[in-house]
Amino acid sequence: FFAAHTVATQARLLSPSEDLSVWPPLAQRMLTHLRGVATSPTGRLSPPVLRQLCVALARLAVQLFDVWPDGVERLLQQLGGGGVGNLSPLLEVLQALAEEPFSRRLLVDGSLRSRFLVALRDMVPAILSAIGAAAAATGGGCGGG
Repeated sequence: FFAAHTVATQARLLSPSEDLSVWPPLAQRMLTHLRGVATSPTGRLSPPVLRQLCVALARLAVQLFDVWPDGVERLLQQLGGGGVGNLSPLLEVLQALAEEPFSRRLLVDGSLRSRFLVALRDMVPAILSAIGAAAAATGGGCGGG
C-alpha cells in the first residue's frame, strides 16, 4: 500500500521543470501489473492498493498529457481489452479519471487540465465501448474485487 500511495503522491506533485520522460514507462509498468490482475483468475489486489495505483495512473494521464497523449487509450486497451476476467481495475481507473482532473490537490496548469478534459470528453465512445467489451467478456459480472 505504501509504495502505491507514494507513487500516487509523486504523480500529484509533478513539476513541469522535472524530466517527465521517466514517468510514461513507469505508468506502463503499473498498467501491465493491473492488466495481470484483470486477466488472472486468481489475481487480486487489496482495494486500497488498487485504488492508489489507479489514482496514480489517472494523475499521470492528466499531468503527462503532453508527453503521454495516448495514456487514457492505453488504459482502456489494457484494462478493457480481451481476456479481462476482472472489471475492478477498469472501473477503478475510470472512477479515478472522472475525479482526478477536478482535484484541487492535483498541481497542474489550467490549460493542460482543460486540454485533458476535452480529450477525455472526446473519448466517451471509446470508454463506453471498453466497459461494454469488458462486461461482455466477464459475462456481465464485476469479477473478484
